[in-house]
Amino acid sequence: MNQIQSAIKRLGALTATLCCLLARRLLQRDVRYVNLYCASRASGVDGLLNWDAHKTLKPDYERHCPIFDQPTAALLTDLKQSGLLDATLVL
Repeated sequence: MNQIQSAIKRLGALTATLCCLLARRLLQRDVRYVNLYCASRASGVDGLLNWDAHKTLKPDYERHCPIFDQPTAALLTDLKQSGLLDATLVL
């Protein structure tokens, strides 16, 4: 099983997972700036997932967080384990 198959098995085949995998690979290859942008398509529920929540903050975040929580945590863990987090600014 390769790295991508392993991550998909662990985290699911969501766009957010694939974006985090790509970000890690770019950082491993000394790319100086990586921006993870997850729009509505990242959820698989096109048009229903927009981080610009004002009036429906709680229900919107209840939809957002499960999608991005595990892939983001895995990315940060991988960066820490590989030593890349020491040279990476995460905002």
